[in-house]
Amino acid sequence: TKTVYTVDDHTISCLIKDTIAQVSGVVWSTATKIEDTISGSDGTRAEDGSQTSTLKLTSSQLAALRTAGGSNPAHTFTCKITIKAKPTSTDFTATQTINIYNPAVAISPTSSYVFSM
Repeated sequence: TKTVYTVDDHTISCLIKDTIAQVSGVVWSTATKIEDTISGSDGTRAEDGSQTSTLKLTSSQLAALRTAGGSNPAHTFTCKITIKAKPTSTDFTATQTINIYNPAVAISPTSSYVFSM
């Protein structure tokens, strides 16, 4: 679990290993629904057979997720790939949870009187 703040963008990575070809159509999801679509990049397959898909969350998306989550700052993101082997397909998933915080300040009490003599 990682702590992030709504004032900065945040990127989540999903490492895909031991593939024989480029994986396309990586699907990113979270249980918390917001108006803005969350989608990531498939990434590029390296010579060692690994590939890193990334999901970049903007500060406005993080703020929307934080608001939609109510009092719970935890949001779990899932990266899913589907490997098609005839006659069936198999899904592989990985998850990462981030705690999203929206920093704020306030003066308490809201008003005060200062007298000088």
